Amino acid sequence: MDSKIKLSIVTALFVSVSMFFGCKKETSLSPNASCPTVNKELDVLVKNFFENKHQLLVETRSTQLESASNRVSAFFSNTVVAKKCLNDIQDQKTIRATGELVYTGFEVKADIDYTTWKVEGDLVKFNVALFYSYTTNATDMFTGEAVAPAGYELYTFTVSEKEQGWVIVNQEQTVDPNYNPGIISTDEDMPASFNKDIAAYTYSGTTAAAFATAHWNMITNVTGYYDFTNLGGDCTNFTSRCLREGGWKQTNNWFYKSSGASGNNMVTYKRSPSWTGANAFYQFISNFGQYGGVNGNNRVTPKFANVLVPMATAPAAQWTAFYNTIKVLKKGDILELGNGGSPAIIGHNMIVTKVLPTSPFILLAYRNATGYLPAKDRPINEFCGRRLYGFFVKSAGN
Repeated sequence: MDSKIKLSIVTALFVSVSMFFGCKKETSLSPNASCPTVNKELDVLVKNFFENKHQLLVETRSTQLESASNRVSAFFSNTVVAKKCLNDIQDQKTIRATGELVYTGFEVKADIDYTTWKVEGDLVKFNVALFYSYTTNATDMFTGEAVAPAGYELYTFTVSEKEQGWVIVNQEQTVDPNYNPGIISTDEDMPASFNKDIAAYTYSGTTAAAFATAHWNMITNVTGYYDFTNLGGDCTNFTSRCLREGGWKQTNNWFYKSSGASGNNMVTYKRSPSWTGANAFYQFISNFGQYGGVNGNNRVTPKFANVLVPMATAPAAQWTAFYNTIKVLKKGDILELGNGGSPAIIGHNMIVTKVLPTSPFILLAYRNATGYLPAKDRPINEFCGRRLYGFFVKSAGN
């Protein structure tokens, strides 16, 4: 066969193979690329960015702060967006400085979601899922367990490819309405526990908190647990399950059997509005109580309502007054975020996972709600500007 013909055949085969595997090739992409794919250089950029950002968050040595700040700035395309990021980091450091909880180290895992890849001219946009955890100087005052805040966040990145490589044009945190990593939701009926002849119960806040700590991210399957992320949020469903794991008995006004129709009758309906609805749950524990209790006195006692979390720059006296109000809570108690109205409207339910002997005193775990993605051992002082409603859960009741 003529050598030119042989070369043409080889060339044609090479082109065909390249076209066939083009969308799976791990290589650098131009901003005009139309096929989302793995991009090693971009993966490294995002990973290094979050590692440097969190290093700056935990850095306390003045000699290292400027160096860390410069490393973060180097990821951005201009000084304006770099300064915005650095200001956000400083705001977070200021909030943390209001408590005696010191962040000593961290781990981050950043995953680019290539299914969200969008090309807009010479810019590329995509989402990044970030999982983080911290080491701290604190331990739980009852168990001696190390305090290790952790959480999930979603970011939208806009990047551009320059001669020197990829640079960040903008990055901002966003809300993920479809967050459910690792969840295996089941729709099996959970056994009903209500019995009108039952006159008492016992509750272990330690057990409830342990469940919250183990399953805030739903890494492992939980029998009879249905994820309500895409049905308005999972925070109240999660809080209810923590309480049940701690010992609460279900009633006709607070129960879950499966994800079916909602109503206040265990025989007719599959779940009560109070089990999964943030405001319905608040109304239940503050007005109706359990087993006919008044103001929840058979199971819960309201400890404070409409307490405003100070801003990071508030005077020390204001923070002291705040801490003196909220530190009455204990492990397994309920904390809610509301609008401060009368009557209040509650949008987020959380459970106390750890109690510290010093500020910020209270750490919380929760699943997702509007504006909030799941977190574990989150310090209460990080909710600046929010209004809190706290409930003491009794260890026994009738």
